[in-house]
Formats: sequence, structure tokens, C-alpha cells
Amino acid sequence: MLAGNTPVLVHNTGPCGTGLNNASAGLRGIFSDGGVRGRSIIDIRSQLLDDGFEQVLANNGRGYLFRNSAGEEVRIMRREGGWDIRVRNSHGNYLDEFGNVANPIDTHNIEVRSR
Repeated sequence: MLAGNTPVLVHNTGPCGTGLNNASAGLRGIFSDGGVRGRSIIDIRSQLLDDGFEQVLANNGRGYLFRNSAGEEVRIMRREGGWDIRVRNSHGNYLDEFGNVANPIDTHNIEVRSR
């Protein structure tokens, strides 16, 4: 979108953000309630594994990495007593809590529940 000649980043807060175009069913599924913030890790894990994602322990041992053959990645990490999620689509773009492409700095601290 443009404002005059200046590009403007527009966030869609609907159930299917701009970063989910051509995404797998698993990735779209974790955003199906309009956003991923506050969702249960157990539900997220189940959705991703059911869609063919593989789960491995994060390199630092403080979380989990889910990835699929399309190159999509979901990281669930333990931070400061809680859990955060960070998502990248198959194009390598980080997604915000609604599934929109966002600056990497804006994709931190998206909290999810342990149960």
C-alpha cells in the first residue's frame, strides 16, 4: 500500500494474515482463531505434527523447533518463566501474532501457554 509515494506496512488482523498465503494447513491452523498469542503449546504441537512438521530440541536446549519440508519453521522457547513462539513462513519471513509478515524485531515476545 502507498501513502503518496511512500510505502506503508499494513497489518491485517483477520484470521489469515498476509504471511500465510500458500502456507501449509498446519501453519494456517495455528493462526485459525485469529492469532497465535495465548494458544496452548500442546494444541500448537498437535496441529503441527498432524500436518507433517518434525519436532527437534532447540540448539540451546530451552525450547522446540518444528519444521516441515516446505521450509516453514515454528520455534517455541522458554523465556523468563514463560513460553514464546516465533514463526517463519516458507519464504523466510517472520510472522507476527496474526500471521502477517513483520519485521523480525516485532515478532518477539508472542506468549503462548504451557497447557
